[in-house]
Formats: sequence, structure tokens, C-alpha cells
Amino acid sequence: MGEEVLQQAIAEFRSIEAIDPTTLAVYPDRLVLTHGEQGTGRVVPLEDVARVKVRTLLGVSTILIKTANGGTVVADLFARPEAESARALVDGLLVAPQAQPAEAVPAA
Repeated sequence: MGEEVLQQAIAEFRSIEAIDPTTLAVYPDRLVLTHGEQGTGRVVPLEDVARVKVRTLLGVSTILIKTANGGTVVADLFARPEAESARALVDGLLVAPQAQPAEAVPAA
């Protein structure tokens, strides 16, 4: 648990709400969704993330984090550029671990 406290987020994305905004923090190994200034948030290990989608209606976006077990974590009320940046970053992290084992295999 101490490692989580010391590890810094790669990026944080905040909703457009003026009071108690939702924050999606992206770490190398997990996503943390918090509502307002409350302490602990919803933690989704990156290995459990199956897909990230962005839906936009009337200029306001929702980030949908689909998990491997079939659940969906919803982060509402983001500006479209903020939501798309979050999606792109998480997509990049999801692809990166899959590429690493192939590089680690020594040549025969």
C-alpha cells in the first residue's frame, strides 16, 4: 500500500463540474476514479481493463471503462478533449505491456 502512495500518477483528468469534480487518475498499473475531494476512490487495476470508450452528447463526454469481468466503470461530465486524451493514454498503456514480453525473448 505504501508503494501506491509514493507512485505518482502519469496524468489526471478532471470533469467540468465546478463543485466536487470527478477525477480520473492514470497510474502505470491502475486507474483511480474519485468523486469530489473525498479520500479513496474506485481503483481499477490496469490488467482488469478490457476497453475504454468515450461517448459524447451535447458536447459533454462520458468515459466508459469496460472491465474483463464484464462490468463498466463510468466517469461522467468530461470535456471531449479531456475524455479523448484519457482514452488515448489508457489505450497506450493497454498495448504497451503486450509488446514487452516479445522484446524480452532472447534471439536464438
